[in-house]
Amino acid sequence: MPTSPGPRPRKGTRTQPDPVKRYLDHSFFVQAWRRHLTVAVCVLWGLFELSAGAVGWAVFTFAIGAFAQWQFSLVDWSIYDAEG
Repeated sequence: MPTSPGPRPRKGTRTQPDPVKRYLDHSFFVQAWRRHLTVAVCVLWGLFELSAGAVGWAVFTFAIGAFAQWQFSLVDWSIYDAEG
């Protein structure tokens, strides 16, 4: 049974695999305010958890925010601007 070739790469993207997987490279995050809000919500929720005394959940939430910020910094968002 033949397999489908899979999704075609977007215009201007690399066809070779990246050394680091970009989990948050999604068109939903093209607008900068959505990226900032995602990180801000994680940081604010981490502060809330810290104030409630839940240090483990605070560290976990801060780690999610840091991971999101790191992933957002890896993406070339100008690719989406070129697509229109």
